[in-house]
Amino acid sequence: YALALGYGVSALGIPLPDILIKPLEALGSIMTPLALILLGVFISHLHFRRLPLRDLSIPVAAKLILMPALAGAVASVLGMHDSLLRNVLIVESAMPSAVSSIIYADLFKESAEFASLIVLFTVLLSSLAIPLVIMALF
Repeated sequence: YALALGYGVSALGIPLPDILIKPLEALGSIMTPLALILLGVFISHLHFRRLPLRDLSIPVAAKLILMPALAGAVASVLGMHDSLLRNVLIVESAMPSAVSSIIYADLFKESAEFASLIVLFTVLLSSLAIPLVIMALF
């Protein structure tokens, strides 16, 4: 509901008073650290000896290899040849999985543990994948 309300207020151009803006900005600025703390909580409960590495390889490879390739293909189809926009699109698609995917997995009663593993491994491996993608672009 909050998302729809925010879009509605923005679309209608309704100005918000400072008494609302300041607390909302403060709340928004804490979301990234809070999400990282949540990731740490999920990771702290993992049993690393029983990691499903075979199951993790597909989503991690899809995020770090397939997504940049798909972004490059879409950019080419859209006519974004050798442009800054194309390069940004491809590099952004190689970024790690969002921490919010853990929240969504938990919300929809899916494996938040598995989602946190995907986020963890994409964060760790993106330090290799992102430079490789950038080198491939230039």
